[in-house]
Amino acid sequence: MRIDMPKVNFSYDINSDVKNWNRILKNFKNNPHDISDSLVLSFLPPKMKTAFKENVLSDKMIKDFVKSDAKQHKFHEKTITTLEKNWHEIEPSFFKALIKLTNKEIEAKQYTAQLTTASLCPYDLNHNWFMVNAFHNTEKQIAAVAHELFHLHFLFHFGKKTQKKLSNNNAQKLTEALTFLLNTKPLSDILPAKDKGYSSHNKLRKQLAKHWEENQNFLNLIECGVQILSKEKEPKDGLKPLTKQG
Repeated sequence: MRIDMPKVNFSYDINSDVKNWNRILKNFKNNPHDISDSLVLSFLPPKMKTAFKENVLSDKMIKDFVKSDAKQHKFHEKTITTLEKNWHEIEPSFFKALIKLTNKEIEAKQYTAQLTTASLCPYDLNHNWFMVNAFHNTEKQIAAVAHELFHLHFLFHFGKKTQKKLSNNNAQKLTEALTFLLNTKPLSDILPAKDKGYSSHNKLRKQLAKHWEENQNFLNLIECGVQILSKEKEPKDGLKPLTKQG
């Protein structure tokens, strides 16, 4: 096991925030059934909701909205300081537990976590980058950091193999459902809040949890998930994991 654990660096960048809003709204427009409208439109003021529905929502409107929102909530720097302090206190323990759980080393030397005022948080495996909701409390933010790091670690070591066996949609389901492990020891003793996951994945999470109770082998758990999902007929045109909301 490596002695020097990776570090997560936290920041806020308005351009990244605007880009995330654009991504979410574009995905919502193209795949309205894949994303709950309450997770997207409820965060927008009435004028922007109308513009979106009438297909006249511009990049400038989004940027002005994000600037106004950031100005209204003048706590990004304070949020980053608090989150950074609390995360770094558990960071080494978290990575050690993750390595032991998966029997795979953490290859990245550092990760970048950026705050977003949007409701959904993407991740990028190629750049070891992800986003965290700016308005959640610190405990939920730490749980989100762990959730995204789990995704990146899993995808780096096992992503290509699972994507060869499953459709994009089902590979994403497995990636998301496996985060139930954050609620098992020793990770549950380290993290201050539970990983809730998506309600649409609850059945799979329960099936995987039952298998884990009987056989705590990560490779076997992945194969169990692959077998379960292989029996389901799913479209192969889901969002790509590297742009998937965490």
